[in-house]
Amino acid sequence: MEINIRPVSDGDLAKAAPLCGELGYPATSDELAPRLENLKDNDDNLLLLAETAGGDALGLIHAEYRRMFIETPQVIVLSLVVAEMARGRNVGAKLLTEAEIWARYKGVDTVLVGSNVVRERAHRFYHAHGYAEVKRWTVLRKKI
Repeated sequence: MEINIRPVSDGDLAKAAPLCGELGYPATSDELAPRLENLKDNDDNLLLLAETAGGDALGLIHAEYRRMFIETPQVIVLSLVVAEMARGRNVGAKLLTEAEIWARYKGVDTVLVGSNVVRERAHRFYHAHGYAEVKRWTVLRKKI
């Protein structure tokens, strides 16, 4: 399966809304519109959509560059979701790799990801990609 990854645009809201729901955060296109507006011209946010060559949504990732006081700047994956029908097809890995590449571009050597404690499958995915649990609030970290 060919996977294309690109920035989310205004025309993608109808594709993104069901993905938000799959992650447990139901939203309509209308609800997502102002959120995207707040992010799209902000260089400290990465919002990518994975899709098939035919334009079907496969997944999305939102990562944020955070300037920290008590720690060095970090990139935090705020959300990563892969459509149920596309899980196990390397979509999540490709999105995560894009976030790591972006983190390096931002001059960051650490990427964090938070994951609900009940998402055991997600935890296995992150561990398989080099992330290690550092807090029981379930924050996973990977040195890159």
